[in-house]
Amino acid sequence: MIRYLKNIILTALFLGLIISNILTLLYQPFTTALSTAISTTFGIATVTSLLSDAIDLKDLELNRQKKSIAKKDNLIQKHRQAAVKKKAAIRRYGKAVTLRTKKLIKRTLANIPAESLPVIGTAVVLGGTAYEIYAACQNLLDIEDLYSEFQVEGGSGNSFINTVCKAYKTLL
Repeated sequence: MIRYLKNIILTALFLGLIISNILTLLYQPFTTALSTAISTTFGIATVTSLLSDAIDLKDLELNRQKKSIAKKDNLIQKHRQAAVKKKAAIRRYGKAVTLRTKKLIKRTLANIPAESLPVIGTAVVLGGTAYEIYAACQNLLDIEDLYSEFQVEGGSGNSFINTVCKAYKTLL
């Protein structure tokens, strides 16, 4: 009976080894489970555990790089948004100044014949000068707005022109 039991145990072990070899070769989760069991039970570093540790280190490095890239991407987005804002402000300023300059040129050219008339010419010259001062003050206001939007210190810096513009505003 012992011999019969011994043959059954040896046959079961033999079949178990054959099945585990086949599963190890063909079924990756079984290999991983077996390797983890051996590594944990006997404290032996297996190929699977070494590869797993290497993959974990690579994952940590990859996550660190992803965070770094995300920070850089945020900075790039902020710079792009600031550039778009700057372009829009410059475009607004450019359009306003261009329109005023075109009007100023048209009025100046239209005033030439009227300026040569004896009494009316003086009124035309004064009116034209007033409009030129108005256009210049509007340009200065636009420049101040541009400076404040871009947080440029100092502004226009010309107190005489600012005084003239303030006086002109009070006359209107």
